[in-house]
Amino acid sequence: MLACYTAFYMRIRKGFTLIELLVVIAIIGLIATISVVTLQYTRERARIAQARNSLKLLEKLYMAAQQEQSAPIVNITLNGCTDCSCRTSTDMRNTTGPCYTDWETSLNRVKAAASGAITAAPEVFLRDPWGSPYSLDENEREFSPADCRPDTFRSLGPDGIYNTVDDINLDGTAYLSPIPYSRPCP
Repeated sequence: MLACYTAFYMRIRKGFTLIELLVVIAIIGLIATISVVTLQYTRERARIAQARNSLKLLEKLYMAAQQEQSAPIVNITLNGCTDCSCRTSTDMRNTTGPCYTDWETSLNRVKAAASGAITAAPEVFLRDPWGSPYSLDENEREFSPADCRPDTFRSLGPDGIYNTVDDINLDGTAYLSPIPYSRPCP
């Protein structure tokens, strides 16, 4: 009789119970959530690496222009504060206002002064990975030959707002990435 009952029970039980299905769905949901969070973190780390790489290339471009022209960047860009129009609490991502046009003008002047030292099109450096223009402050010898503040530049970071905690620089230790001096400072 027991064998007959077991055989009958095995024929009837062909599917999963509701509890089993809910457990499997919960496990799949947990794995999907972890995957999405990990993917977002990885994408953000890749954007930060891309921004730092662009800043390194920009540093080389600006240094090449300084050497080629034997002049500080302020004399090449003809602007003592390219990023002054970016110094607002406004999100600069994908804007085309003065912040973007000042950066574009500065970049084109420096690229022309560098005499082809970097062949990448200026469009590569027009915006950081989040869509904001890079930020440049020409400080070296801005007011006098003895003015020894370094030129600095940065990416405005994920929030696209000037001078916030998420701004990206070359070394990760400060908000700004200094550009080496065009010649020794007094």
